[in-house]
Amino acid sequence: MILSRPVSLALVGLFLWQTGCVSYRQIAPNEVTDHEAVRVTLADGDEISMRDPTTSMGTLTGEQHDKECCRGPDEAGSVTVPLTEVREIEVSEFDSTKTAILGVFLAAATAASFTVKIEGYSRSWSLCCSE
Repeated sequence: MILSRPVSLALVGLFLWQTGCVSYRQIAPNEVTDHEAVRVTLADGDEISMRDPTTSMGTLTGEQHDKECCRGPDEAGSVTVPLTEVREIEVSEFDSTKTAILGVFLAAATAASFTVKIEGYSRSWSLCCSE
């Protein structure tokens, strides 16, 4: 099955939309309970993704959902990290600026890709010039 150019662009756009419109913001250890999931960077540079994080007695505890820990989506491992070994804690947030830029780019790319076949030849539509 061959997809048209606009459909292909829409699929690529959907992929980019889901992966590219998120930014990470650093938070303090006492803010982790306000978030469902966090990304923790350890002092040695390793990263851990945690769900349901909590802090207590100088440690950060949560359910780890990384490839190294788990065999399937329903399996999780509890992990506890001393706060002295944590370089930074970040949460992912929706980024409206990236979303707007991506939306404009996708709209322009989609509009530029439309073609019309008229009597055996293909003519590209142009947004800036009329004939």
